[in-house]
Amino acid sequence: MDNGRRIHRVAAWLRELDVKVDVELFASRIKIQKFTYLLGVLLNDRLYDFGWFTKGPYSKELTEDYYAGKELFGKGAGKLNDNEKKEIARLKNEKMNSLDPDTLEIMASLYFIMHDETREKDEETAIKELMERKPYLELRDIVRGLNALKEFMLKENDRKKLLSVLEKETEPFERASLSDMNAFSGTSREE
Repeated sequence: MDNGRRIHRVAAWLRELDVKVDVELFASRIKIQKFTYLLGVLLNDRLYDFGWFTKGPYSKELTEDYYAGKELFGKGAGKLNDNEKKEIARLKNEKMNSLDPDTLEIMASLYFIMHDETREKDEETAIKELMERKPYLELRDIVRGLNALKEFMLKENDRKKLLSVLEKETEPFERASLSDMNAFSGTSREE
């Protein structure tokens, strides 16, 4: 895919997600980089190659493209497929579009460390490594970023399966709870 078409897709993703960006602002550039990285992973459509940089995953080509195509942001000059629309709508419903640049940086950095370097790493190892690379980060912020990352990456179909399993697992507890409530309310009426 040529650079012009790639940046059109990025602009369309951000427009659909209702993420407002201004290429001249540093915080916006972080958002463009991190949302492009994370959405590329989520949607299985990695438009750019990313390497490690000061603020985590970074693509030089994406930087060149968003400066060259900065008029596209806010317009979103690209069409999305049904899967992209569905996943981005889910992210909007979960308020993922309002994530601050620092949380996005942690999310993208953790994913990159866990999955895009030389070997897969578990969460604990990734957290330790991120703390070594970015000692100024607080553990609570990293944990918050990890939880946001998990929520971000849980696709709609997987979410439905997980909810179904959880409903089946909790059904006996719910029945017992209802039974106890009925017994309690029946007892209190008699008194």
